[in-house]
Amino acid sequence: MAPRYVRVAVDGERGFIVDADVISGNDEPGATPQLINQIKEDYGQMAKQVLADALFSSGSLLKWLDDRGIEAYIPVDANVSVKDNPAIRDDLTQPVAVEDWPKLPRNPQTKKIDRSAFIYDESKDCYYCPMGKMIKYSKTVYGSNPVVESRRYECGHCIRCSLSSECLIGNSCFRTVTRDQYQELRDKALARMKTEEGKRNYGKRMWLNEGAFGLIKSWIGLRQFLCRGLDKVRTEWLWACTAFNLKKLAKVVLSIRLQVQLSLK
Repeated sequence: MAPRYVRVAVDGERGFIVDADVISGNDEPGATPQLINQIKEDYGQMAKQVLADALFSSGSLLKWLDDRGIEAYIPVDANVSVKDNPAIRDDLTQPVAVEDWPKLPRNPQTKKIDRSAFIYDESKDCYYCPMGKMIKYSKTVYGSNPVVESRRYECGHCIRCSLSSECLIGNSCFRTVTRDQYQELRDKALARMKTEEGKRNYGKRMWLNEGAFGLIKSWIGLRQFLCRGLDKVRTEWLWACTAFNLKKLAKVVLSIRLQVQLSLK
């Protein structure tokens, strides 16, 4: 049986749930355009911003959002820390100082120097490695499901490199870096997340989205579904989300009543 995931879209102003569903399968990013289109149909306007976790950083979703002028506040490469990355330097042709080598970002899976330590030069269509060597374009490769076009860049300076043991993966004799058609969008999203506005906007996600799930558990006591079957589970989830909105609405109405009473005194 395919896994089932509950999802909600929460309004960024008041925290009301504006859309909810249960999906079968694990392609939550792929189901996001349908959710956003449904919100537009229900409320008559397209979302201006989307806050989501790193699971939703797929290139195809970032492109879909960008094509519609929707700002994506989504972490990219969330498993790798790029804070104070010494590879980001003014002169890319100069090597990173030896004392800064331990600060170069490492990939958590391979433990080797991460891709983020290789900086792209758009004017020359090449990358520069931490040792200041140019990594030139080699060839274009194509993937499928979905179709992804990736440009591959290969380093020809690895044999005598002092960082090779920390850089090369497996039995490789040279390091490669790939860049697909979505990389520019990832870079844009990453730059947006680093701004003060980006940090402030993404900071809302915890109390908006995660807060809704937490309150449904605590307010309503929904920690597991009592029904079986996708349609029945969806109905149970929609009832829970409706109850959540009604409870929030009651608090808003109470707050308004108190304000009116104070103004009349």
